[in-house]
Parts: sequence; structure tokens; C-alpha cells
Amino acid sequence: MRAGSHIVTVCMAVNREPYLYECLSHMAQRAADKKNLCCVLWSDGDPMADSFRHEIDGMAVVMGRNESQVGVGFSRHRAIMLVENGVVVVTDPHVSVPDGWDQMLRNHFAREDHARDVVCTKTRCVGDYDGLYGTAGGVVHGGADFVLYGEDGHTFCSPVARWADYPPGEIPCVMGGFYAFDRAWYTRIGEPLWLLRGWGCDEEMLSIGSWLCGGRVVMLDAMVSHLIRAATPAPTSFVLESIVNRMRLPMLLPASDTLRGKMMNWVLSAPVSLSQDFMARLARDANRREVAYLRNLWASKRDGWRAFAKRFLGVEDAGREVPFGEAGIVTHHNLPICPKCGRVDSLKNVRYAGSVRYAKCVCGISAKQEYEGATLRITWGPGAKNRKKRG
Repeated sequence: MRAGSHIVTVCMAVNREPYLYECLSHMAQRAADKKNLCCVLWSDGDPMADSFRHEIDGMAVVMGRNESQVGVGFSRHRAIMLVENGVVVVTDPHVSVPDGWDQMLRNHFAREDHARDVVCTKTRCVGDYDGLYGTAGGVVHGGADFVLYGEDGHTFCSPVARWADYPPGEIPCVMGGFYAFDRAWYTRIGEPLWLLRGWGCDEEMLSIGSWLCGGRVVMLDAMVSHLIRAATPAPTSFVLESIVNRMRLPMLLPASDTLRGKMMNWVLSAPVSLSQDFMARLARDANRREVAYLRNLWASKRDGWRAFAKRFLGVEDAGREVPFGEAGIVTHHNLPICPKCGRVDSLKNVRYAGSVRYAKCVCGISAKQEYEGATLRITWGPGAKNRKKRG
């Protein structure tokens, strides 16, 4: 990619974004070359976004909107698909950028060996408007770590990105508020944001996809300020969609059955009660045409996956390539879903008899859990009671 190429900023507005105009005006004023700069502003329920349809402080603006509110990741994907070529910068509507930010990105992507990079900057997290567009301090993060273990240190989870402090250079995962890539590279890694709904997982999908397909994730030597605030009100389904996003990710990876099964366990401690209908939906999701496309693309990247898992997840042997069954890894893992009330992992009053675990769901039905080899078998109802007489 040659220097001076086109920069397209993708900004997505959810509900009412109070700093939207200040953010875009600030980016336009600090740009080095507005003639080769355009903003795609995508509205996911923000009525004020319509007032920025043509230009902001000399920066051209193209406007789009969702017919109904669907969430961050898919909105970003729809905006990216309006871009034909050049460098795509994805930004939150409440950031502050350094002077010459656009030229910094042009200089980076001018090198042909950087065409496979996904890049971000260090992020200074602030809590109010004065900190965002002033000189107030804040907590500084550089990139994100992939975490494979849960909070207790024992429960496996999906590769979730958590903020970390890295120096400039190669990092595991981009920061979500401001990142950039070549438009052609987004297609090469499978345009992964098209699968997302609700909140979360776009940073992980882009970063893992880039590493698997032979690219890099790089943090530049620059700083962007980002406003940290309470979550913007959104439909309650966004919470469930965020769990779908996280659970789908292990389905897409060319990992071993055992490792993917362990990575799925985190959902058992999710802060919501998942119904049988919801779990059935996840099984159907594994067979969707869009999921199958990305899964088949990434499944061929076995060497990239092994290197990624060893480097960023601490897994020495990520395993062989695995065929995917009709229901993916959702049903083979045999999640403990109560047949009476539909709750997941709601067992209490647990008692052990050797390797067998006896318990009751909160609705009162009995359950018996035992392993047959590597398979967890669960029996519900009267046959699950511990009939051993007390001495």
C-alpha cells in the first residue's frame, strides 16, 4: 500500500452518544490530510447521527443505519463493507486522537509487509469529558491479553481479551476503542464481524483471525484517550448475544475436542440462566452457513493455531484438526440443563459418593453426575437419588 492512500474512519453510534460530534470534529481537526479522509458513520439507534450526513469540519461523512438495533460488532461490519479499499480505522464515538493520527497510519501501512497487520495504540482511560479532551491523567493500557482460565484459576474459558500493559510492538489482541487494518486483509481473514450481534468479541475475532491467517497484531507508539462509563442502555437480548459471541469462538478454532470442550465450560458460570431453547439455538448456530464459512477458513490454519495457542494461551499442544459434528461442541459437551426448569448449572446441596456427584436443582429435581471415560453423563429424576443408607 502506497503512502498517501485513503483513510476511512468507521464510527458506530449506539442510542444517544453525547460526545459524538466532539469526537468526529476532533478527529477531523487533528488529521493531516482531510482530502484523503472519509468517515462512515453508522447509527444503531442514535437519532442524532442523522445530522452529520455530509461533512464535519471538512471531513466527508457517509451515513448508514440499521433497520433495528443489532449491536456493535455487526454494525461495524456493515460500515466496513461500504469501504472498497484503503486503511479502515474503527473507532468508538468517545475517543481523543493525537495530532497527525491519519498520517501515522498511512506511514505504517505504506510498507507492503505491514498489509497483514491489525494495529491499535496505547489507550488512556478517562472518566469524564474534561479528561477526554483535556490534559487530565488516566489509567494507561497497551493492548490486551488473551485469558484461557476463569477467575478461580481452574475453570477453563473461551479466549477472552483483558486489558494489559504492553510496550509498542506485537501484542496478543487489539484494544477495542481504536484499531485499524487494510480493507483487503479484512476479507482475507473472513470478515469475521458479520457473525456478531449485541456486545463483545470483535477484538478477539479480528486478532485471532489475523494471527491464524499469517498476520500480526501490533500496537503503535502513540496514545488515544478513551472514555470509560456505564454501559449504554440496550435491549436485554444484548447480554445473551454477547454469550453467543463468546461461545461461538471455540467452534471456529482448529483445536482438539478436549481443549475446545474445556474452553466451553466458562458458560456454566455465566451470570444468566440459560434455557434449553437458548442452548438449542447455539447448536443450530454451529450449522449456519456464515459460521461454516469462517470455520472452514480458519480450520485449515492448524500451524497458525498451534503457534497462537502456545504463544498467547499457554497451551503447549493445541491438538489436531477436529471434524465438526452437526451440533458442534455445544451438545457433545453435555451441559447440565435441568429438564424441568431449563436452568443451567443450577445444582445445589452437592454430595459425593466416590466419583459420583449427587445434587438437586434449585427447582427440586434430583441429578446424578458421573464420568464414563471423558464423557460426563447426567441422570435426572428419581433414578438420580443417592439411595445409600446412612450408618
